Amino acid sequence: MEHIITVNIATLKTHFSKYLRTVRAGEEVIVLDHKMPVAKIVQIEEIQTLASTKPRGSFAKTITTLKIPPALKQRGIHSLALLLEERGAR
Repeated sequence: MEHIITVNIATLKTHFSKYLRTVRAGEEVIVLDHKMPVAKIVQIEEIQTLASTKPRGSFAKTITTLKIPPALKQRGIHSLALLLEERGAR
């Protein structure tokens, strides 16, 4: 019979690296919340990379049409900060 490794959330948080080493060795770890299984940590069989990291869709259009005044660029204001500020007003 296969040995099942179980761990409660608090112990997992405290000894996370130890359980990752266990998973890297090929074991599966079942995470328990009040003695109830809530997750399983398993080794990744194949790592997939993103085909493209460029923005697509309406977000890409917004980024390419967003005009930042030269004065703001000179003061070192980041475009993402401006975008988040503008969206926060909605």
